[in-house]
Amino acid sequence: MKLRFFDILALIFSLAVFLGFTAFGRSLNQDDGYVIIEDSQSQYLYPLSIDQMVTLHGPVGDSVVEIKDGEAHFHSSDCADGLCVQMAPIRRGGDWAACLPNQVFIYIGGFDDGKEVDAGVY
Repeated sequence: MKLRFFDILALIFSLAVFLGFTAFGRSLNQDDGYVIIEDSQSQYLYPLSIDQMVTLHGPVGDSVVEIKDGEAHFHSSDCADGLCVQMAPIRRGGDWAACLPNQVFIYIGGFDDGKEVDAGVY
């Protein structure tokens, strides 16, 4: 079988359309994600793409959440044990951290949200 000029042209056009749709689909999937911060009174939403410090007032003092380089973590807290400050930064959808004495809860939403299986039940 011999390929003709229009056969090659149709093949190149089909490949270009396929690559274009693939690039477009990947660009739709590039969500920056966000941090959801809850305290005893309300809920706040911050993008992971903007570096900032958020101070929340709780029952035992202030908790400071730092959002930097696509991650979030407790920078400081007035709680007695300071376990929340020692936790690793959270970065993937579904990751969370909490300061229980100050009643502050942070978690990541957006990309990866609900896409990864944590455990299976049979």
